[in-house]
Amino acid sequence: MILSLCFLPMFPIMVFFSPESPSSPPAAFLAGFTLIGAWIAGRVRWQKISASLVILYILDTVMIPILFNPTLPLILIISYSFIIAIVLAGALIVPRASIIVAALTCAFLLIVVFFLPHPKAYIQTVSAYNYSVMVYLPIFIFFVIGISMTVILGQLNQTILRADRAEEIIVLQEEIGRYEERRRAELADMEEGVKLIAEAHRQFANGNVQVRVPIDTLSRLGENNALVRVAFSLNNLLGRVQRWREESAMAERTELVVNELVHDLQRRPTDTLSDQLPLRTGTLVI
Repeated sequence: MILSLCFLPMFPIMVFFSPESPSSPPAAFLAGFTLIGAWIAGRVRWQKISASLVILYILDTVMIPILFNPTLPLILIISYSFIIAIVLAGALIVPRASIIVAALTCAFLLIVVFFLPHPKAYIQTVSAYNYSVMVYLPIFIFFVIGISMTVILGQLNQTILRADRAEEIIVLQEEIGRYEERRRAELADMEEGVKLIAEAHRQFANGNVQVRVPIDTLSRLGENNALVRVAFSLNNLLGRVQRWREESAMAERTELVVNELVHDLQRRPTDTLSDQLPLRTGTLVI
């Protein structure tokens, strides 16, 4: 998009300052539409399409004047503008686009030189200066630049990709390190939770029915953690066992008091029994 704005001043120059050239008005209007398309494509972030239209703009402003006026001075002066298109093609699209544009420009130059009609002055000049200097030198330069840009930009892209991969690897390594650290912390918490549950089991096995697993210590594992759920279930079970033990002890004491009362009733007269009963037994009977 920025390049299209940079080339925009060429439009009024070709229309208003080159009216005698038969190629300027059509080339200018075609170039104008191309630049507008490149700007729009850049705005919608179609970067490769925008770059392709910029390359097409450069080829348009060079090829159309040569086709309308294939004189030797014009060919020698303007044809070297193809270098801009070759360089930008590799830089903006893909590296191999440089060699493609170079091949297209060389083919165009050969067609213009050998197949288009030329004035006698052109033929005499070419015969005098030799084709090697007037034609093949630009073609050689185009191919050298195209191949060089393809190789250099290809290597540069590979270097950038390797750097990006290295950066991604570093980020992944850092993420893996953080994950392993969290994992080690979780494993340590789980080991501590297992030890707490095992200790509660040991104390319960030794007869301590009042023991409980400290839920507050396990709370950092999260409510959905399996150990936390096991601890809740175990505490509920221990609470029930404790209540059962207390109720069983109460039943035993009640049975003992009842047996004593029955024994006293059988052994003593009724009128003397009340004096012998205890005030409180701590049972449901008295």
